Amino acid sequence: MNINIMEPIIQWVGGKKRLLDTITFLLPTKYNNYHELFLGGGCLLLKLAPNESYSIERNKKIYMIYENVKNNVEEIIVRLNEIETEYIANDIENRKLYYYEKRQLFNQSDSELEKTILLLFLNKTCFNALYRENSKGKYNVPFGNGKDCKICNENRLRELSSFLNNDNTHIFNEDFEYCKNNVKEGDFVYMDPPYYPLKETSFTGYTEGGFGKVDHDRLIELIKYLDSKKVNVMLSNSNNDYFKEKLNNLNVYEISIARTLNSDSSNRGKTKCEMIMTNYKLKRVEEISVKPSIYESLTIGDTLNVELKNKKVNYVKTDTIICEVNKNIRNLLINNTFSIKVASKVNNVVYILIIFN
Repeated sequence: MNINIMEPIIQWVGGKKRLLDTITFLLPTKYNNYHELFLGGGCLLLKLAPNESYSIERNKKIYMIYENVKNNVEEIIVRLNEIETEYIANDIENRKLYYYEKRQLFNQSDSELEKTILLLFLNKTCFNALYRENSKGKYNVPFGNGKDCKICNENRLRELSSFLNNDNTHIFNEDFEYCKNNVKEGDFVYMDPPYYPLKETSFTGYTEGGFGKVDHDRLIELIKYLDSKKVNVMLSNSNNDYFKEKLNNLNVYEISIARTLNSDSSNRGKTKCEMIMTNYKLKRVEEISVKPSIYESLTIGDTLNVELKNKKVNYVKTDTIICEVNKNIRNLLINNTFSIKVASKVNNVVYILIIFN
């Protein structure tokens, strides 16, 4: 895999930017090609920038963003800069009118390139970076807060275009089951589908047809198929019993995250509302820096716990605080069952082995 600093050019409700470090920690230690079945903003794909990747985006309008950035990036930059200048020149009320004019034009346009340019603008100025279509396939997200924002990030667009023009970067406008055509034993498949609803009013309208129970069941069967083919699988989803029961041989890691889309601000607290499922066991070595006195007191094979002390989450041996837990994996260690042992010690750096149950 390549080291890369690319970031998505679109925001995405349910996107994994806030959980990216947690997800990265949960990746298999070794795999061949990378597959992503519900691309959206492509947060994980762009972070990993794998040497060979196969991604799927069923929504044609989102898919065309990648196609057009690949083939027409300079024209997109010129037009987005023009739109940004026009938008910023208005006051809040006129920005709102401008937004709805562009939304109407987006829904009426027959030009795929124009739709891409308009959608990149709408994504930055709509409510909560939501993408939603009505039953007729029309984008119907309302205006956002009207604040100043960067609509055209030229560097990010050009970096993405360069990545997409790599012959080993493949994106398909297909159903998620299309992955069967390309996936092989030893590959890694990441899935971040519309979440299984925890209540009847849960949102699933990313595309005209939504993502219903039949689709969830098809996804479950695909996971079973990939597992039988010895493919590494990771699934992000709501913390629901349905998937746990149907895929009871998979490992489950519960995750806490704020629900920013909830219209009731009192219900945006952190709970174990999400989960990550894998068909491979997780074992990781974590490097921790400790004080010399602590270093001397640790022995290879010592068992550590994770405890909340002094309002911080810490590695602890008996009652001794070793050091604070890395914030990127704190979520996992707070919410899941694991064992930790001191694996090695080198020059005041301690390496601990974390095995999730």
